Amino acid sequence: AHLLGFAEINCWLFFMQIPSINGASHGDHSGGRLLSGAAPGTSPLLLVTIPLAYAVHLIIVFVIQFIRDECVDLDDEEEREEWTEQLAETDAEAGALGLSFTTLSLLRAWVGGVLPNAHKIEHGNTPHTAGEMGGMLLAGLLFALIAAVAYLLHRRGSNSQWGDFCLEMNATWFAMTVGWAWLYAAWWFITSGAVYSPNDKTPETRVFLAVAATTVTFLACTLLGCFRKVERTHPSTAKVLIRLIMTTCGVVVGFAWEFAFDTAVEYVSWNHTTNTENKVEQFAFAIAAVAIVFPAYWMFLFPTMAKAQEAHEQVWKPVNQADSGPGFMPLSRVPSAVEMGLVPMVARG
Repeated sequence: AHLLGFAEINCWLFFMQIPSINGASHGDHSGGRLLSGAAPGTSPLLLVTIPLAYAVHLIIVFVIQFIRDECVDLDDEEEREEWTEQLAETDAEAGALGLSFTTLSLLRAWVGGVLPNAHKIEHGNTPHTAGEMGGMLLAGLLFALIAAVAYLLHRRGSNSQWGDFCLEMNATWFAMTVGWAWLYAAWWFITSGAVYSPNDKTPETRVFLAVAATTVTFLACTLLGCFRKVERTHPSTAKVLIRLIMTTCGVVVGFAWEFAFDTAVEYVSWNHTTNTENKVEQFAFAIAAVAIVFPAYWMFLFPTMAKAQEAHEQVWKPVNQADSGPGFMPLSRVPSAVEMGLVPMVARG
């Protein structure tokens, strides 16, 4: 899911660099602010990116599902249903990842005045203003409200398989966008001069962001206990809030650390090698990272997540059969962060 999602992210970032799409002249930049006919980087044609990305992902999923149905034969109906459900969730997550970051790129252009390049980097070192930071925070809040509505619609379901898939992807898309928006609002604040200068792009700045984001995220997870009263009177609302918080926290923590490690690799390779050697060294870093992380993932993280999934299913199975409705789980029975796999998720990030 992440491989496909990041491939789509890079695809649409390159698409938005087309001058006729973003409204900027070739190489026409000033202090990081895109110059266009109207406002900086706010060409209406940029809006075409979202529906186009949505449609392309649906086509990809359709083709993938066709190949799966032709190549995979499961005699056990229950096993096939579970397999199909898991894959549909994976396909929806991949689309949500691509769509959420594409949406973030548009927000960075419209709110921050800087359209990131194909490498997700903003031109120039102009610090963002307090108004731009506040605008990004408000954008995240708006998407949080939209995500809550989307989750409610998803719980009600639709009359078709593709309808359920789109509802699942939409809800995850909006929730991930919340995490992206707040993460970049924090990054703008850190590099505005309040903590680090705009010129300071060393790995320490990203590590500071990752540590701060992780701390805030775990504090946010403790808020789940505050929903016990809401859960008794409005169970559907509580379920939506839990899922929204967990999805947003996953994006904030996971990708804050991904940025930190990615920046570290780029910083070392670009500062200690020539342009020709750079790509080779980055590839070597990637292989070394896999060699270090994979044994820990295979021997510890994966078994822990497998146990968490099994415990999760044991809790949900009787609850799904209860009169309180499908998918409802009293907060008193919510597994701990370790059982739900939150700790392995952070370590994986």
